Amino acid sequence: MSTKKPHGLASSVIRRLPQVEGCDTPLLKCLWGLKEAKLSDVYPEFITASVISELLLRSDVSLNSVRVQRALARAGDAVARKGKGQQTEFRIVGQGERFLEERAGNQGPLTLRVTGKAPWSDRRFVVKEAMKKASGDVRILDKYFGMESLDFLQDFQKHRRIRFLTTHPSKNLGHLQREVTRFKKEFPNAEFKAYPTSHELHDRYLLFDKEVWFVGHGIKDIGSKESFVVLLQDP
Repeated sequence: MSTKKPHGLASSVIRRLPQVEGCDTPLLKCLWGLKEAKLSDVYPEFITASVISELLLRSDVSLNSVRVQRALARAGDAVARKGKGQQTEFRIVGQGERFLEERAGNQGPLTLRVTGKAPWSDRRFVVKEAMKKASGDVRILDKYFGMESLDFLQDFQKHRRIRFLTTHPSKNLGHLQREVTRFKKEFPNAEFKAYPTSHELHDRYLLFDKEVWFVGHGIKDIGSKESFVVLLQDP
């Protein structure tokens, strides 16, 4: 019988998961399923071919357990195994994750999974990822603006032009305006504007020169809640 994941594995900061549509072979599909299971708190550390097949089906990928077994028989050191025959259980390991990222990571958008279990580390990780991508102007659309939004922005270089479109905050407006004024003294290229019709703004975006991010929760809440950040690159 499979054991539950050791304490701590499920609370890793942020994990990457390519889109399943970018997995064009049975092996890649199986590795994607194992990676999805590893990211989830629902599945045990090792899972069977039948469980992988069911997991893939929930993502509209049809691959029966026999085909899963055959594909993973060719996986080599990309997976760890327990048991024998049809009861063999599998877990993706580092080599398999790297193989999946190399073969499918650049196909379509990439998803960053924010667990919400490590707020400080999660935020720092997302900022570092953003800094890697940021070249030229940074344009942000997010109707939920707060002090934590400024915390996120302070890690961008001061010479970079930042344009932030939001709505009028519903509380602590005076205090927030004073903090924005102080922020702009150190970041003179930052520009903030309030859109007058708040109900017309819904999704949250970060736009870089060659990439756009779709943020599940507001920037100020990155790390404090479970969510996803989807990265769509310029082809």
